[in-house]
Amino acid sequence: MQRFYKNILVAALMAVVVGGLGSCSKDPEFPTDKFQQNSLDAWMAKHVNNPDTVAWRQSNGMYVQILPSTEPLDESLASADTIVWVRINYTGRTLQNNVYLTRSEDEAKWQGTFTERTYYAPDYLYCGATNTNMIEGQYFALKKEFMIDGVPTKMVQGSKVRLYMTSEMAYGSYGTSNNQGYGGQFTLKGNVPTIEDLELVEVVKDPIE
Repeated sequence: MQRFYKNILVAALMAVVVGGLGSCSKDPEFPTDKFQQNSLDAWMAKHVNNPDTVAWRQSNGMYVQILPSTEPLDESLASADTIVWVRINYTGRTLQNNVYLTRSEDEAKWQGTFTERTYYAPDYLYCGATNTNMIEGQYFALKKEFMIDGVPTKMVQGSKVRLYMTSEMAYGSYGTSNNQGYGGQFTLKGNVPTIEDLELVEVVKDPIE
C-alpha cells in the first residue's frame, strides 16, 4: 500500500513538471510581430538592399523605396500638408512577386486577370487627419514625412514609391483576396509581409470644385 501511494505521488509530480514545460513552450521568446519584422529585415538585406537598389527603413519598420515617376512632380501638392482627397494607383505583391491586387489595366492584362466589367482607374480616397479607409502603410506614406537617406520626404502629386510592409501595416491576420475585379492571380495570406507599389496620381484639395 505504501508503494502504491508512493507511485501515485511520483506520477503526480511528473504531471506537474510536464505540464509546466508544456505551458512554457507555448510562450515564444518574442511576439509574432517581432518575428515577422525580423524576417522582413533579413529578406530586405538579402533581396533588395544592394549598391544599385536602396529601400529606407522607417521608424515603424516599413521600408520605402523611391521609384521613377511617370508624370511630372508637383511639389506644391503634397498629400501630407493638409486634409485632401487623393487618386492613387497601387499594385500589391507577395514577397514571391505574385500579384494579389492591382488598379492597373496593363498589369491585369499582363497577368491574365483583366475583365471588361472592371473600371481600371486610380482609387479615389479621403486622406484626412486620421486614417479611415486605407491600409496603414498607404496612409503613412501619403500622410507622414518619411526618411530617405536621412532627409524628411513627402509624397507629392506624381510621386511613386514601393512599400515593404509587415502584415501589421497592411492586411493583418486575415490577408486579402479581392474578388471585385481588381484581384490578382494569387491571394495574400494573413500574417505575412507584403510589397506595394503606390503612385500618387492626383491631390485634390477641393473635391466639390
